[in-house]
Amino acid sequence: MFMPNKVLVICCALFLVLASLLALAGCGSEISPREISSNAINNSTTVNTTKWTSTFIKAGEVTGGSNPGNFTMLINDAGSMNLLTREIQMTSNGSMDTPGVKGNQSVPVDVYVIDGWQYVKTNVPGEGYQWFKQKFSDDAWTSEYQVNPIAELLKAAHNITKLGDEKVDGVDCYIIQFTPDMNATVKSDLATELGGFVMQALSAFFDFNNLDLGKMVKSYSVKEWITKDGYLPVKAYSEISVKILPQDLGNTTVDMDKMTINISAQIKYYDYNKPVVIQLPPEAQNAKEWPSQ
Repeated sequence: MFMPNKVLVICCALFLVLASLLALAGCGSEISPREISSNAINNSTTVNTTKWTSTFIKAGEVTGGSNPGNFTMLINDAGSMNLLTREIQMTSNGSMDTPGVKGNQSVPVDVYVIDGWQYVKTNVPGEGYQWFKQKFSDDAWTSEYQVNPIAELLKAAHNITKLGDEKVDGVDCYIIQFTPDMNATVKSDLATELGGFVMQALSAFFDFNNLDLGKMVKSYSVKEWITKDGYLPVKAYSEISVKILPQDLGNTTVDMDKMTINISAQIKYYDYNKPVVIQLPPEAQNAKEWPSQ
């Protein structure tokens, strides 16, 4: 009868024990979606500078009324931000095709925030490109320009799930997906950022300040790629579906039966905490002043 070598038996036994311990350790170290979310929220405060690019695609349909039809909007943004000096530079190139208007309307815009002022260069019909400026308060900075608007949405997010791992531009990332809380989105006033891009879309047609977005939004999901080493966002993708009925607009008189809007957006962040120098173009010094906000 064959008798196994005692040393071999002991080695096999130790191997099985170690393998079990490693398996348990692996299970225990698996980071949860909530942990990723919490780390992303906390680490967003470590960022002083960043750059970004974004693409917004908005498509919809107006049913009924005197001017029904489909409309599309495409906006490409690129910018840089210095949170220490509260400065920002952004270029935006958008195009819009709406019912009743012939041809595709181009909407290029340059934006600077510097020395407590917001400067905007845009094309005024019949007058060409002009510069405008308005006072930019601390409250406006806090609500409108944030390095990671997704971090704000995560604070009140629902159904956070981890979809896996992926490299983005060579960087190892976690992928999480969640449903933002619309009430939190509206209260945080992220009108110029990813979390509030539905407001930006609606502002082309209505005074969105009086709209109950929570009632009109039918679906809303956000997917985010967060770095494993620093828990900072490098990419986010969002989809939202909105349905607007005349009764949703309160006392506003609108000539339509229904409007549906579907929006997709992607934003990429890069060059965290690298030097950012923002200089106002000389021609902006003569900008016309808008009323203070």
